[in-house]
Amino acid sequence: MMPFRSAVVGAVWPAIVPAPGAALLSLLFQLEQSQWLSPVVVADRQFQQLDVLVAFLWQTSAFYRERLSAADWSPGQHLDESAWRALPILKRATVQSCRDQLIVENAPKAHGRATEYSTTGSLGMPVQVLGNELTHLFTSVLIVRNHLWHHRDLSGKFAAIRSKVESASLPDWGRIESAALVTGPAAVLNISTDIDRQLDWLCAETPDYLLTHPSNLRSLLHRARQKAVSIPSLRELSTFGEMLPADLRDLAREVWNLPVTDVYSSEEFGNIALQCPVHDENYHIQAENLLVEIVDDSGTPCTPGEIGRVLVSTLHNFTMPLLRYEIGDYALAGEACKCGRGLPVIRRIAGRRRNMLRLPDGRSHWPSFPYEEFTPIADFRQIQIIQHQIQDIEVRLAGPAFLSRETEKLFSAKLCELLHGQFTVRYSYPELIEPSAGGKFEDFLSLVADSS
Repeated sequence: MMPFRSAVVGAVWPAIVPAPGAALLSLLFQLEQSQWLSPVVVADRQFQQLDVLVAFLWQTSAFYRERLSAADWSPGQHLDESAWRALPILKRATVQSCRDQLIVENAPKAHGRATEYSTTGSLGMPVQVLGNELTHLFTSVLIVRNHLWHHRDLSGKFAAIRSKVESASLPDWGRIESAALVTGPAAVLNISTDIDRQLDWLCAETPDYLLTHPSNLRSLLHRARQKAVSIPSLRELSTFGEMLPADLRDLAREVWNLPVTDVYSSEEFGNIALQCPVHDENYHIQAENLLVEIVDDSGTPCTPGEIGRVLVSTLHNFTMPLLRYEIGDYALAGEACKCGRGLPVIRRIAGRRRNMLRLPDGRSHWPSFPYEEFTPIADFRQIQIIQHQIQDIEVRLAGPAFLSRETEKLFSAKLCELLHGQFTVRYSYPELIEPSAGGKFEDFLSLVADSS
């Protein structure tokens, strides 16, 4: 049983949870039930909430009143899926240029103070959005839901290696978890720390859980295998912020015999989809907080098995609503999950358009090149592949030594096989391949693909 935090002296069991934690637990109680609703009922509840939101926006937002009028919506009309899909898609550039128009000055006072969030601008287009205390509550409860889904022992030690943090030892897992629950200690380390020091740090901290980016986890696993380092205390590895390569789960099992739990999230929205606790190939969209659509280039909803653009809409943000916002990602639509949850499914996050390889014959796809395919050929710490022109590929390798010309030829042959095309391959050997300003790493980048 989870250890609840009590606000009343002497009342340890059952605990009298403080007000912020009580609100979180109240919402969590509802979400524990709503996840089992049928997909039809989930969609119906989403549009009930959207009816309230758009009625408010019609009265308070000239920006959305114009868009709702363009979709032939009028006050008192139920917002069904047909009318919803007629609402124009909200582009990132529009959010940048029309930010002030998107902000609602007289949002309900009960939703609390406004809070600003900034994206990293990995598309070269940083975005600043506003949430509030209500949206923060929903963000918080989905973090706790993720812990519960994966049966984490909150009395254990949590470690995070990520950007935008100062290295520190902390008394608990953070404000969100400790609002209602008693947790164990935590430790954080900045992701810019040298990988050998990161491994030493983990050995010294002996955490139960580790959260980091997939690319950083890969580096840790490779270094741990090279140095025969194990961390017996670890129970689970968690990743976020980047696409999870298909082979990383196998590598984690091989090196540390641990599962990898991934989450699909963003600065604008928090947790968008959580990995299913039963079927780890599925991500459940957090439909109680967001309406997520996967659409093709014409805006038509994708069927299971199709890859399309991800559109995200906030259901509870009355301060700066983002409706049908094109987040910039592509994802594979999934079928209903066999776990029984009625929450919609994303099968795989494919990445952004700039991560798509363009082939000489006009076709395109998101490439897969598992590191293990190359390790018999060459020893390297990091790899990044850049498509400068249709047939011009640069392989950037950070490793202990340059490859010989003969080894480069073998490497190129294997790469062309995995990319399903013939390319002119050239090599560069940086000492370190730095992540983006937001701390994210992209192992493939096409300068040919449209990065809109």
